[in-house]
Amino acid sequence: MSLSNRWYLRSAILTSVAVLAACSSGGLDAPDGSNPVENPVVASGRASEKPGGSQGSEPLEVRLAKLPHVVAVSEVVDEPSAAKKRVPPGYRMFNILIEQPADHTGAAGERRGETFRQRLNLLHIDDAAPVVLATSGYHLSSGMHELGWLYRANVLNVEHRFFDASTPASKDWSLATIAQSAADFHEIAVSFKSLYRGAWLNTGGSKGGMTAVYHRRFFPNDVAATVAYVAPNMTSTRDPRFAPFIEAMGGGSLDGCRRALRDVQNALLAKRFEAEALMTGRYDRLGKDVAFEHGVAEAWFAFFQYQDNRDPSDPTSGCSSVPPADAPVEKLYAFVNATGSLDGNVDDESLDAYEAFYTQAAMELGYYAPDVQPLSGFLHAATLGVESYVPAGLRVAFRPESMSDIAAWVKREARSMLFIYGEYDPYTAAAFELGNAPDVVKLVVPKQPHWARLLTMNSAQREQAMTLIDGWLGTKGERPPATETRATALETVGVTTEARAVRLRFDALERRRHPSRPFFRVNASGRTDALFAPLRGASLRATTLSPALGEM
Repeated sequence: MSLSNRWYLRSAILTSVAVLAACSSGGLDAPDGSNPVENPVVASGRASEKPGGSQGSEPLEVRLAKLPHVVAVSEVVDEPSAAKKRVPPGYRMFNILIEQPADHTGAAGERRGETFRQRLNLLHIDDAAPVVLATSGYHLSSGMHELGWLYRANVLNVEHRFFDASTPASKDWSLATIAQSAADFHEIAVSFKSLYRGAWLNTGGSKGGMTAVYHRRFFPNDVAATVAYVAPNMTSTRDPRFAPFIEAMGGGSLDGCRRALRDVQNALLAKRFEAEALMTGRYDRLGKDVAFEHGVAEAWFAFFQYQDNRDPSDPTSGCSSVPPADAPVEKLYAFVNATGSLDGNVDDESLDAYEAFYTQAAMELGYYAPDVQPLSGFLHAATLGVESYVPAGLRVAFRPESMSDIAAWVKREARSMLFIYGEYDPYTAAAFELGNAPDVVKLVVPKQPHWARLLTMNSAQREQAMTLIDGWLGTKGERPPATETRATALETVGVTTEARAVRLRFDALERRRHPSRPFFRVNASGRTDALFAPLRGASLRATTLSPALGEM
């Protein structure tokens, strides 16, 4: 990294700290749940006996444990009788903790002050294979990434700071900035590159894609390339570009759908007392009445963000699934709830789980401007904004210069970056504007919503994208057969979990509804309990790492 970039990183972090210096702080306990790991072992000689190639003489888990700042390693092993395998064929899976400074503004190599332990999940196939550095931008994902399958790459998933257990004990929100997050990813890249010397690529979808771009802006040489899926660049906490985009999206073919959806929203607001009686969960943060309105209003955005509108003849999805406005209130509520905007979105549990996102959005990332003008029964318009979702008592000032800087860097200085968007995704309204660099490319997948991926492209567009990635990684990725459907293509290369997400549900909604997964907890005695809750049929094997840490 150049000296100018290092100066900007320190300047950005220090400015963020100054803006929120008076913020309150609190604690976040790691979730509890599964049984602690028993009978800790030091594995020996297993690397050559298992899938996941290794070039070193020491077992892989030992070499992982010796990486800089790594403090805990635990392997996930599928039981032979498991109906659903969690570990992909040919891979080994590890849960890892790495120690990070809460504040990276110290001099290079200096670690003073508070630290926290950030959760990682590694899918290892070979030391020499490429590395896909991935993040959801939220809680930890432990699944395979399409780039991992297509390029037979190692996949290193990272939980974003301030989510779940990857949270400093002080919970100082002034440290929840894009610059601090980028420094987290830089520390991880530096640590793991001593083991993985192949080409590196960083990636993520939605907020994960945004996070990958921010990492690249501050540390452009950490990876060879970036693939950012459906990543917006918003200019304010009420970015006005989204409502006109949704109104124009799909042209006349979606006009009837838009009218029907508005009719449903207004009908539900008109029956608000009956509808609110159907709500589940606690709503102390917003109040039930306000939460109901917010959920109904957000259904407009959420519906188009995730629904598949390519097949109007399918009555179970897309615009064909919108009920008539005179349907029973239970049916109207069930439809709006199915968009993901009510239960599992505006209740206390969901707002608590995503308070870090809302704080980041109010501070730097920005947010879309909700379109409530056509909603005649909407009574609390002044409350509808990301500021309503930040932790109680927290005062946040939006810093527009953060996203302006990112946008300028992408347009003028970025190299080897691929941006993938969906034509029918509202977030495409805020797609990054590119400059003239020939290796910075934006592809819009026709008629795709927020799940636009390589494997939802047609074969010609996918070939264009993968040819770029081939060059960046120095290896040719596996091409799915051109005649197969997108879901079948996913299954062909082994991405069964992603195939299910593409066909049936959307991963962002699932993260909302199941935001927390037990992982590791370090107790007062220094002993690390493995609290990761694997799928049925998987188990954990723990390795003793150091006398200071104790047994796992």
